[in-house]
Amino acid sequence: MKLIIPVLALCLTLPSCKPEETEVHKEQSVVVEAPDYNPIGEGMKVLAFALIAVALIHGIATVMKQKGDDHE
Repeated sequence: MKLIIPVLALCLTLPSCKPEETEVHKEQSVVVEAPDYNPIGEGMKVLAFALIAVALIHGIATVMKQKGDDHE
């Protein structure tokens, strides 16, 4: 039972002992693309509409509460 931790540690370190293939990495070119911000814009639009809806519902509820108090 005491050997489980050292054996697991040895198993995790052995794959990292493989020599790196630097020639393959040097041949590949890196393509830099512009980030896509469309999902962020769509999310902000949804949050803005939700905030407007909450403000509208709160305003209508406040007006209805004030008009309901006048009937006493």
